[in-house]
Amino acid sequence: MDKKSIKTLIEEALKELIRRDKGLIHRKVREECINHRLACYLEQFLSEYKCEIKYSVDLEYNKNYNDPKRIQIDDKNKNTKAIRPDIIIHKRETNDNNLIAFEIKKNYTDRHDLEKIRGLFRSPYNYKYGCLISYLPEKEYIKVKLLSNQGDVEEFRVNKNK
Repeated sequence: MDKKSIKTLIEEALKELIRRDKGLIHRKVREECINHRLACYLEQFLSEYKCEIKYSVDLEYNKNYNDPKRIQIDDKNKNTKAIRPDIIIHKRETNDNNLIAFEIKKNYTDRHDLEKIRGLFRSPYNYKYGCLISYLPEKEYIKVKLLSNQGDVEEFRVNKNK
């Protein structure tokens, strides 16, 4: 899938989340509850694309085969840390077709979320895209930052009032 299709997929899923589950964003439910609904809509709209690969949409996926999913946090000392991306779209049991990893917050995403996404662009994971989403219960929009492993970044908003 190209970047334009990925952006459309994310926008469609977020619009459906707003249409059907907007109340979850404003209630004091855990982020994982909202993310579950978003993952359902991502999976629904993903099925409408003619992909050669059968992708899976998973939440809190913390494994790389049987090992913990880890990213390098320090180039000098090669230190790593275990991570658990909020949502991923990938082909299970391989790192050949990792499509997109999401880090999502009820409020604003931060530097650590961006580091996780960038870590997933590297080997062995080689994700093609990363997405930072801020639900922002007090705002009239959801903030989205879409990154590619090629280094380009696109920011956009999805209005909650439509």
